[in-house]
Amino acid sequence: MEVVASYRSVAGGRVFAFFRDLSHRQRSEVLTRTRLELARLAETSSVDVLLRFALDTAKSLTESGTGFFDFVDEEKGRGRVGFPPGHMARARELVVPIHRGSRVVAAIGVGNKASPYTDEDLDTLSTLADVVIDTVARRWAEAQLQASEARYRSLVENMEDIVYSLDDEGRLSYVSGAISHLGYRPADVMGQGLDAIVHPEDGTAATTRGVARLNQELRVVDWSGAVRTMRDTRRALEDEDGAISGYVGVLTDLTQQRQTEEALRLAQKMEAIGRLAGGVAHDFNNLLSVILSLTGFALEDLPPGSPLRADLQDVLKAGERASTLTRQLLAFSRRQVLSPKVVSLNRVVEEMQGMLRRLIGEDIELVSRLSEEDTRVRVDVGQLEQVILNLAVNARDAMPTGGQLLLETNPTEVTGDESELQLTVPPGPYARLRITDTGVGMDDATAAGSSSPSSPRRSTARAPAWGWPRCTASSTRAAAASWSTVSRAAGRPSTSSYRA
Repeated sequence: MEVVASYRSVAGGRVFAFFRDLSHRQRSEVLTRTRLELARLAETSSVDVLLRFALDTAKSLTESGTGFFDFVDEEKGRGRVGFPPGHMARARELVVPIHRGSRVVAAIGVGNKASPYTDEDLDTLSTLADVVIDTVARRWAEAQLQASEARYRSLVENMEDIVYSLDDEGRLSYVSGAISHLGYRPADVMGQGLDAIVHPEDGTAATTRGVARLNQELRVVDWSGAVRTMRDTRRALEDEDGAISGYVGVLTDLTQQRQTEEALRLAQKMEAIGRLAGGVAHDFNNLLSVILSLTGFALEDLPPGSPLRADLQDVLKAGERASTLTRQLLAFSRRQVLSPKVVSLNRVVEEMQGMLRRLIGEDIELVSRLSEEDTRVRVDVGQLEQVILNLAVNARDAMPTGGQLLLETNPTEVTGDESELQLTVPPGPYARLRITDTGVGMDDATAAGSSSPSSPRRSTARAPAWGWPRCTASSTRAAAASWSTVSRAAGRPSTSSYRA
């Protein structure tokens, strides 16, 4: 209460006093301070802290011993706050429902006041309820916005594609962490134009502006200097006046896809060449059948001392060599019907030495170390010959100034541990053909690419004649149980092993 008194000197003397009730003003001041404090707490505190502060204020203003705040919408709220299970009985209770539109979303209540609750208590609690629900709703909205921003930031930062934004000057104002795939950090490129990481010939396309949407391919240079093919997809951002204020875009790496497409095109070309070679070989083989048959008939009709016999025998040998070549062409085109049979690995190598000497030239020494033990294998001879010829051509290309080509055969035993490494090869006795040359070998880059189906026929460093995978495929087709291995290093002799 506020008391204002004054003394007046009249007959008998009198004192006049005026009493003014300040409770309402004090409550209004407390509510104002509460509103400000809730706004401050909302910036750093949780909803629980806000509600407990509001309940303490409600109990103080209404002189109550307890209080509670209960959310009706359980998806947003945390249930009743302030009344734990089994708390004290309440002699009196004042509860105010909190509305949003036509729906009750929460309730605030106080209890155990020493005297009955008044209309002023009801007004105070109602005002406080409005302040609290507004603050909590705003805190919820901010928390949901922060969660949404964190979710989308996590999504963007964990994408394999590079997400970026450009300002109205074409400078990078944001770039996602995926830029690390190119060897850069976001700080390395921020504030620069996209042309800072784009191939100089594509710089003009990278700085294109004034269009609403853009979808193009760019060559991007990574930190190591390697060039990658990437798709640049961007969309313009507009200000309130409709003018372009920047761009948001995505860079997608297409390098692997383009390499796969190129390998597929090469495989299709090789398949077409194989079909052509198979067709030519098939027709030529029919002609050779006639030539060999007629030559054989002519030899049978000639007398033993005829001077023409030697010439016809040379024709017959040439026809047989040509037949071998057509068989290899048919094998290359995969049109040959495989006919594995038991043969001596030593004999196959011996019969090919004449052809190999002519193939590798006079500067290269051909050495054979054939095992005296049994080296019989069940194999398709044509496929095996193709493997040897391919490796011999490869060795010749690796020894441009001459060297030595060594062919070795020996029996070997495959154990269970080694069989597990080869996956498809059962343990047991095998015959091994080892081909070693003194050529330049392969550097690491060529060795890494030699397992590719598109490995080239020749290169400056060491590359298989028809690609090492081709030799491996031929050896696998030659015998039911076989495998090939290669040992190679730049500056050292290369060794290829075939076991069947």
